[in-house]
Amino acid sequence: MDNENKSVPVRGCLMCDSLYIKANGELPCWDDVGEDTILRVITEEELDRGAEAPLFDFSGLTRIRREFREGRDPFPDLCSKCAVRGHGRADSLSPRKMRVLHIEPTFLCQLACPQCLAPKVRLAVKKPPYYLNISFYEAILRQLKNEGVESIGLVHFEGRGDPLLHQELGEMVELTRSYFPDSLIKATTHGNYPYKPWMLGSGLDLLRLSVDGAFPESYEAYRVGGKLQKALDLMRDIRDARPETPSETRVEWKYILFEWNDSDDEIREAARLADELEVELRFTLTHSEGRSQRFTDMASLSEALAVLAPNAMQAVTFQMKGDADLDLDPLLGEHVEALLHEALKAYQAGDETNGRAETLKGLTRDPGLTNEEAEECGSDPVREHLERILAESRFPSTISLLANIQLARQDWHSAESLFREFLVRAPKANNRGNVEQTLIDLQVGNRLGCSLADAEHVEQSRIEAAIVDLLMVDPGFEKEQVQEGWTHLVPRVLTDHRYPKTLDMLGRLALLSHDLDNAEILFERYRAMLPAEEERVLPELQRIKERRASENGGNVLSFLHRWLARATSPASTSVNPER
Repeated sequence: MDNENKSVPVRGCLMCDSLYIKANGELPCWDDVGEDTILRVITEEELDRGAEAPLFDFSGLTRIRREFREGRDPFPDLCSKCAVRGHGRADSLSPRKMRVLHIEPTFLCQLACPQCLAPKVRLAVKKPPYYLNISFYEAILRQLKNEGVESIGLVHFEGRGDPLLHQELGEMVELTRSYFPDSLIKATTHGNYPYKPWMLGSGLDLLRLSVDGAFPESYEAYRVGGKLQKALDLMRDIRDARPETPSETRVEWKYILFEWNDSDDEIREAARLADELEVELRFTLTHSEGRSQRFTDMASLSEALAVLAPNAMQAVTFQMKGDADLDLDPLLGEHVEALLHEALKAYQAGDETNGRAETLKGLTRDPGLTNEEAEECGSDPVREHLERILAESRFPSTISLLANIQLARQDWHSAESLFREFLVRAPKANNRGNVEQTLIDLQVGNRLGCSLADAEHVEQSRIEAAIVDLLMVDPGFEKEQVQEGWTHLVPRVLTDHRYPKTLDMLGRLALLSHDLDNAEILFERYRAMLPAEEERVLPELQRIKERRASENGGNVLSFLHRWLARATSPASTSVNPER
């Protein structure tokens, strides 16, 4: 039974709220496993005559939505293997907002990548036409508009062929912008082409170049028939042409990691080239044969990139996405991530103007500020719209990057709120440990109103509040446990803490509270766990000894003064004259 008013989102696949149209007019099911399942074939002639059934509400798509809404897979054998299952919503049988319009401009390609079709085989696999006629494409856009499609989140030019083989791709981009001006428009290519002015002048948002290697021999191991230098030349020519145009087209270098291109030297070289060519570099883990055996998850990749390519981003293929990713539209999320990544780099370089501009570009995509709202923003758009960002942003990566942006801008309070929200949104994030440790720093600093190093004269109530917050994060005590008094919990802190940094910070807070015994215990354990930190800890241990000596010396001196006073008073001499 269909329930059109379900309040809980219904999990489906990308076919529920998206559309895939091939160069010959076929509308297949999504992903490799479903590409031979043709739901429908459309023609330009029938669209021109108005004889075609609705493109976004035809019976094949409606059936898929209904099956998911009723808890069944529309194609059980295929759905169980499909990479995009779970990446769509079946909230309505007739949605008015399209998530992705996936267009294959051409079925042809010059390369023979192992996971794709060889050029000689292509003509035998499909019958012509092999190119999507531009008038046919406009008829498709017009039909979608006429049948009430209000918006399209992403228009992606990609398919079995390479879109840049289509001589009129720039005009297709312009048509898309004229019919659906707010769409994100993207093209994915291997990049073995000369530069054309339309690449920067057509309104394209993202040109993604799939270039899997920084050395020719490893690049050609997968991109068979391609030349690394051609792709690098295209990046260089776009860089050189950019100053002559107001274009905001992003260029992304997508680098799939295989076992033959994942060495330190090659990753470093890719990072160097990306910086030189002024393109965004994204390393991608794949599920395919030949995948990297060195990097098997995002955590191991993150750790390596922090050293080898600190400006690079990372991603995984659809097949590798876990449950935490299923509520996202990865393509749109990656676009916002890239914009905010550029904003972060600008702020870190002290470039407030470009930092603000890139931040606003990201915020218009997620959570979706209007152009008017963006124009009215002051110097700190994140702080101005913080409540809306926390409530309405769709992507955890948006929250995380905005937190780091505010960290770079030294807005500790906004950064803390954003990092807290990120941990709620992404409980299994591979960088959760780093975020939690950053959050510890922010919480303590915000409660003290200054850094620990400058907290010598902070009132005790603030210090106690900082201790409570710290112990609630690590080891994770309940607030009531800590508020009753925390010194008796120190033995548990020594055994149950997750981060050695907690011991160091708690030791410094204990020292500020004049609790010398617990401060010494905490510092000694921290020193034993991290011998490399000994130079930082020894001055604190020395301070503890000096304070003890001072306090003990003061007590002895006070006793001597009192004894001398009694000994020389008249009353004392008269009571014991013989003394």
